[in-house]
Amino acid sequence: MLNRRLAMGLGTVGLGLFGLTGGCANLSGGATRLFLGAAAGGGSDRFTRLLAAALERVEGIRVIVENEPRAAGLLAVDRLARARPDGQTIGFVPSALLYASASGRLGLPWSLDQFGWLAGIGADTRVMVLNTRTTGAFAEVVAKRTRITLASNTTTSTNHIEARLVSHLTGARLRPVPGYDGGSRSLAFLSGEVDGAIAGLDAIGGMLGVPGARIVLKLNDSAQGGTDVPQLGAFARGPDREALLAVISATARLGRLFALPPNCPTEVRRLWIERFARVLADAAFQAACAAQDFAVDYLPADAVEQTLAGVLSPVSPTATTLARVLETAG
Repeated sequence: MLNRRLAMGLGTVGLGLFGLTGGCANLSGGATRLFLGAAAGGGSDRFTRLLAAALERVEGIRVIVENEPRAAGLLAVDRLARARPDGQTIGFVPSALLYASASGRLGLPWSLDQFGWLAGIGADTRVMVLNTRTTGAFAEVVAKRTRITLASNTTTSTNHIEARLVSHLTGARLRPVPGYDGGSRSLAFLSGEVDGAIAGLDAIGGMLGVPGARIVLKLNDSAQGGTDVPQLGAFARGPDREALLAVISATARLGRLFALPPNCPTEVRRLWIERFARVLADAAFQAACAAQDFAVDYLPADAVEQTLAGVLSPVSPTATTLARVLETAG
């Protein structure tokens, strides 16, 4: 369904297609490259390809999706950062990079606040899934100090970092183990190699099919995921509580992020923002997303910038706390 925020945003969208100069001159010809920091076949890949197909159908532009999943999507974002700012390249930016960027761990000559943000699509519900036949509810895990092994992608992925943050906030003994993608994660869970994982609600279907699998915790405030599932805020303690809950919520709120390279002319960015708004309002695109259980909540470009600024500012308590915790957490 078309949400209120999207409907309001569309009221300000004009054609914006005429009189473009400078960097926009070559927008009329050639394919648009879309760098995607995710593996083929996963949720982010499937959603991005639905978006690319809708851009072609609604806007009449050819879009070539290029997967680059290595380094948890960092290499794809680096390619986007180095691309010509002419409007012929856009990119999917994994929200996991917010953690690395805020904590000062990227070590690259660019930061996330330099990109030309277009939209955040599909606010996430971050959940922890455990096999409750062997581990019990999350309150029991905390109380008994049970050691829990969680599958993660890489040491810089959202599911790995969030496991460390949950451990720090609650005292739970969570051990994230990298090296598992969506498919291998489900197999490891089925075999008992791992006790569970932290993931987005739309990415855990395979795990929930395992006998005993249960969502035991929601990391951010969300109506999805079950009304009987406790939220992290109920267990979080200590002086870092507010700052770390804020960055977890911000990462989930941003959802799937799309951006232009840094230094794109204003008119180029305006054109792409309008394109995204039209596609997100398209009934066929919404139906295709609904068929695959993809949320199409729309976070406009200015809201993306504001959310990032609240976390990435050098004086932000969230950024300084996150850097310290990730440096010391086990």
